[in-house]
Amino acid sequence: MGGVDVMLRVFHPNLPINPGLIEYQLSIQKGLPQDMIANVLNLLPGTLSVELEDDLLYIHVLDIENDIKKEVQTIENYLNNIFCEGKEQ
Repeated sequence: MGGVDVMLRVFHPNLPINPGLIEYQLSIQKGLPQDMIANVLNLLPGTLSVELEDDLLYIHVLDIENDIKKEVQTIENYLNNIFCEGKEQ
């Protein structure tokens, strides 16, 4: 769905985009887990991880009105489960 949304925006005569940077406070552990979430977000249509500084991730999005933080939180929860699963055993 994201790819279709980006395509429709780009080919629309009025180019209905509202680009900008959002800040997302990461709660996942530093190191590989934070690097992984930054790279996974680059795979989502319309998003690009710009900078990771301490626990703050800056993300460029095509439309700042979309609820991207909810999507990032979902991905962060999945990755947190993956990285924490091995530690419990």
